[in-house]
Amino acid sequence: GVNRVKEIMSHCSQYKDIHFKIRMRLDDWNRSDVMDLETLREWGVDEIQYGVESPQSDILTLLQKGMIFERKKIVDLLKEHYKYGIKVNASFILGCSELEDNEYYEGLKEFIKEIYHEDYLIPYLNFYTPHPVNSTFVNDKYTITTNDLNFYTHKIPVAFPKNMRQPERSKMVAIYDE
Repeated sequence: GVNRVKEIMSHCSQYKDIHFKIRMRLDDWNRSDVMDLETLREWGVDEIQYGVESPQSDILTLLQKGMIFERKKIVDLLKEHYKYGIKVNASFILGCSELEDNEYYEGLKEFIKEIYHEDYLIPYLNFYTPHPVNSTFVNDKYTITTNDLNFYTHKIPVAFPKNMRQPERSKMVAIYDE
C-alpha cells in the first residue's frame, strides 16, 4: 500500500545514489495522502510520469479520464516540479475522435510551449488509436490504416478519426513532427 511505499522511500533517502521514477495521475494531487513535491525530492524522486493527455478538461471528460484540471492549474503544478528539480514525463494526445476542430492542435502546441523546460520536461505526443484486437473504445469511430500490430506503439498514426478531414490529419501529423 501507499504507506509501505512511503516507508521504503523514506528509508532509501539515506542513500544518495538511489533515485525513483514514479507514475502518477494528475488528480492524485487532490488526495490528502499524497506527499508534497519537496518531500518526494528529498526521498530521491527525480522524475514523475503523467499521462496528461490534454490541457482541455472537456477532452479529458470525453475520454473518461476522470481528471478535471484547468489549464492554469496544470501549468502551475508542472512548474512546481521544476522548482524542486523533478523531471516531468508527460504524454499528450493527438488524433482522438472527439477532437473535431483544428484549434485543438494549435492550443496544444501553445500549452507545451507554456510548460516547456529543456531540463525538466520530457513531452510525448501520442496518437490516440484504438487497438484492433483488445480495444476498449469503439472502433466505428476510426478508420484503421493498418492491422499490423507492430505499428501499434501510439507513436505513429495507424488510425484516424472518421470525422477528421484531410487538412486536420495533415495538421495532426505536422504538430507531431514539429
